[in-house]
Amino acid sequence: MDKQRLLTTLEIDEGLRLYPYKCSAGKFTIGVGRNFEDNPFSIDELIFIGIKGRTFDVILEELNKKGITRGDALWLLERDVDKVYNQLKKQFSWLEFRPDVVQRVMCNLCFNLGLGRLMGFTKTLNAIKNDRWEVAATELLNSKFAIQVGARANRLAEALRSLSE
Repeated sequence: MDKQRLLTTLEIDEGLRLYPYKCSAGKFTIGVGRNFEDNPFSIDELIFIGIKGRTFDVILEELNKKGITRGDALWLLERDVDKVYNQLKKQFSWLEFRPDVVQRVMCNLCFNLGLGRLMGFTKTLNAIKNDRWEVAATELLNSKFAIQVGARANRLAEALRSLSE
């Protein structure tokens, strides 16, 4: 998978924020879509971004005061993408045998939705598993996700459709 291309796409889709904010789901987020309520920082990550606190409230307070750098955000993003890709490979043994664009679409979806919610896209996932790209794109666009994220869903669907050409 072209990881650098995925990282660039996620930075566009998620945006880059160097101070904490509440995402559309009401969760504290920072960097490139890092929901640190549901995906807490590891000790290594806290050390890397220069946060000394260990409780959520102290971490949030420190982040509100000093934020993070773009380099910190991209480093966290790379770690998050590795985690997502490993989750996907474990859940979907067929993923590694799909084209690069499919792997990036799946990672993008999982990054945004989380694995649990992605698992609810049974028709889309079944179509991807069976190399039915047009069906996968159509099913993706027939979702609440597509209504919520608009252009992002259209780009992901078009990426899948490009495989039919």
